[in-house]
Amino acid sequence: MNFDWDPALNAADPGSRHEPIVDWIRARVNSGLLQPGQPVPSVRDLAQLISASPIAVSKAYAVLEREGLLKRRGGLPMTVADQVSAQEDGKPRLLGLQLELMRPILAQAVQQARALDLPDGDVLRLFESMLRNSGGPQISWFPVPER
Repeated sequence: MNFDWDPALNAADPGSRHEPIVDWIRARVNSGLLQPGQPVPSVRDLAQLISASPIAVSKAYAVLEREGLLKRRGGLPMTVADQVSAQEDGKPRLLGLQLELMRPILAQAVQQARALDLPDGDVLRLFESMLRNSGGPQISWFPVPER
């Protein structure tokens, strides 16, 4: 791992000292400096290398694991998750993070489906159809006059 850590980042607010570490690791994955399957330092080792508290590093690793960027393997070093895949432009993208960004959008769609008392199967078929058809049918809540 490239350790070009800026010590000034350690001066963050005590409650958010893990956030610069999260951003720092995320940037290394996005730039390709960290590759899928590559191990990351232990909490203690990284804390010593960047002069941060082990608690901040542990919190940062937990956030990145929830995002799907890092993967914990029992008894083995934590690694960059295999879900990191390349986009057409060659830059890595974080599949787990992107899926998490979709969660609130899909939660809103689920709420609307529940409010309309739509059967789950019908909603799933509509969503699958929209995925297959690159956007699927145009749905409007208001009738559109035909021309």
